[in-house]
Amino acid sequence: MSKDKIYGAIIALLFLVILIFYLYVVFIPVTATAFGLSLGSWVFTDTKMIEFFIMLPVFGGVALFSFIFIWIGYTMATTPPPEPIDLDSLDLDDDEEETSSS
Repeated sequence: MSKDKIYGAIIALLFLVILIFYLYVVFIPVTATAFGLSLGSWVFTDTKMIEFFIMLPVFGGVALFSFIFIWIGYTMATTPPPEPIDLDSLDLDDDEEETSSS
């Protein structure tokens, strides 16, 4: 496996773990308090809905950012490396280019 494929798999898995962890912290208050974080505990317990409506676009931005990096990592991990170019078989001569351009 080439280095690009390994880097792609690491990027995809890392951002997938980050997205899942962020989802748990924000939308499941029990998990947030288990990790000692208070970020998500107010989302559904507070009566002010404005805080929830502020949290939705923030979550959407984090999710979009994570999905883009998961997609980049997946593409890196699944795309085959390009074949090397054999320059000897191309028959490029500098003399022919100069004569044809004059």
